[in-house]
Amino acid sequence: MKRLLPYIKIVVTLAAVVFIALAIARYAREIGDLALQLKVGPLLLGLGLTLIATVPLSFLWTAVVRPGAVADPALNLAYAKANLIRYIPGNVFGMGARVYFATMLGVPKSVAAASLLTEGVLLLGASGALATLHLKAALAAPALVVAPLVVGLLARLLRNRPAVPRPKRAAGLTVGAYSYCLGLGLALAALASAVGLEIPLQTAIGVFGLAWFLGYVSLLTPSGLGVREGTMVVALTPLIGAPAATFLSVASRLAIVIAELLVAFGWWLAVRHQRAVSHQPPTTTP
Repeated sequence: MKRLLPYIKIVVTLAAVVFIALAIARYAREIGDLALQLKVGPLLLGLGLTLIATVPLSFLWTAVVRPGAVADPALNLAYAKANLIRYIPGNVFGMGARVYFATMLGVPKSVAAASLLTEGVLLLGASGALATLHLKAALAAPALVVAPLVVGLLARLLRNRPAVPRPKRAAGLTVGAYSYCLGLGLALAALASAVGLEIPLQTAIGVFGLAWFLGYVSLLTPSGLGVREGTMVVALTPLIGAPAATFLSVASRLAIVIAELLVAFGWWLAVRHQRAVSHQPPTTTP
């Protein structure tokens, strides 16, 4: 079974891609009509909120692996690169890349591995709580039931206890996790407004929280591909219809990918600037 697991993950990922493609094809006309109604202001707001939420995401990780260098460009670039690598089918490449990049920067391997669990617990807790607060209990219940099982599985796989931050820093990390999930939920509402759809803020936040949670714990697809979109479609269809829900789920994913690419590029520029400054000869005063 272990030998078959990588192939199963690839097959499931391809199935998720096909599912999304078929959904888009099925509602191509309606989705095209929605795209023609795009309003620049709300669209830019949605993209901006996504970017603002994504920029400090790496701090949840760097604050654990190296608390004294949370904004270190090299560490944050390592996180950003690993975040993009996670889209490779198999669902382990992103985690492996993050541990590898961290150890190349002097972080102990045990700390780098344990930090994955710490970050996962923070984000699962934030997304699950937002789903519970803003959705009906019947929809949020699966998130609460699955959470302990996934956390236990991650702990077993990593075979390391997560680094436990001090209370003050733990509070800051928790706020950061909530801000990330909250920001992307608000971005979903803005993207809906960009095509003339009005979704209550609490609904948008709750739906995104549930979709992110279930996408994270799916394990079989990279970055919850297909699971997150499917959850959004199921949750939003009664409110705005299947074509609009499909459009929004794909738009949200694209906005997040664009934001992740921009963040990675920004940290790459920061690393280049840091290296250029460090290689400048010292100035001498006459």
